[in-house]
Amino acid sequence: MATDGRLDGAAFGRLMADLAAAWNGGDADKASAYFANEAVYVEPAGKKFYQGRAVLRDLFERTSQKAPMRIAWQHVFFDEPSQTGAAEFAFEWSGRAFRGVAIVHLENGLVSRWREYQVETESFDAVSG
Repeated sequence: MATDGRLDGAAFGRLMADLAAAWNGGDADKASAYFANEAVYVEPAGKKFYQGRAVLRDLFERTSQKAPMRIAWQHVFFDEPSQTGAAEFAFEWSGRAFRGVAIVHLENGLVSRWREYQVETESFDAVSG
């Protein structure tokens, strides 16, 4: 990370890997710590909208209590000047599997906006490659 709080591509990759580890481990406190206090997390078009680290922490806690989750990133990209990244993912939760893309904007090294687009698939294994 640069001294001004901006991340480079390698640091963004580590942030995404650490976030996935927190989610996969059911650690809502650690996962929510990667989000800014007023972060916005959406699934367009108007499907889901969450705002604020505390709200996200509660969401992550409820999600992990209902069922374990598994997420794996593929093709992680980062545009350093705009502090915007994207990652393709495979996700499994509560007996359902999904494939999607997350667009992530950072401010001061934390996620300030997360937009997620996903579709349901047959299995995690079928989409993880």
